Amino acid sequence: MQRRQFIIGSLGVALASTIPLRAVQAHVGAAAPESLLTPHAVRVLGSVLEGLLPGAPEGPGARDINATGYVLGILAHPRTPDSERHYLREGLLWLDELTPAASFETLTARQREEILRSFAASERGEAWLANLLGYVFEALFGDPAYGGNPGGVGWRWIEHQPGFPHPTPDKVYGKL
Repeated sequence: MQRRQFIIGSLGVALASTIPLRAVQAHVGAAAPESLLTPHAVRVLGSVLEGLLPGAPEGPGARDINATGYVLGILAHPRTPDSERHYLREGLLWLDELTPAASFETLTARQREEILRSFAASERGEAWLANLLGYVFEALFGDPAYGGNPGGVGWRWIEHQPGFPHPTPDKVYGKL
């Protein structure tokens, strides 16, 4: 199965189950994201997200879709349960346990992939990465008004023509 087919096939499940709730969380009364994670943790999170959706000539990567900013927006929202914030932080700590002496974000792409594969082999690692992958899909295919998919890069990649009108900042979920 090609990367594009996998992501398009997975899109329906991810979007149908999570975009409305997470979109509300991402943009209604968000707190400062930098107060939620240390700068080191934000860099590690970005590296993990890039490992889940690496940039490639045939499609956008996590950096291209602002996946880290999207996840930070979710975490900053006051309606996001503390348990979700704690779970994300815990996953970063679990990942650190598997990382050799160097920090995860300083490893080569191959080393990061090996660690993520090892992490995914555990039940808690698989669940944590699946949770992050849901956020990646939201950032890839959600409306840019919610912080991901800047300029509709994800939509252009799958040749999707979005509906109109797009929500304005005062008309996003949770502000209606």
